[in-house]
Amino acid sequence: MYQLIFADHFKKQCDILAKRYPRVQQDIKKALIAFRKESAQFLGAKLYKIRIASSDIRKGKRGLKLQIH
Repeated sequence: MYQLIFADHFKKQCDILAKRYPRVQQDIKKALIAFRKESAQFLGAKLYKIRIASSDIRKGKRGLKLQIH
């Protein structure tokens, strides 16, 4: 079992990101549930770093959604 500790700086950054990306908290929760040590970067002293993709960022050419009429 892992113990999660969020730094104050991380919490402030999440608040800032939430204004631009409303689903950032759900993305973080999903990433933490799916966490595996093998896919994370080990920083030492029992610390791991993971990268989390934002589901709010559009994909594709120039981030545009295609509309079919």
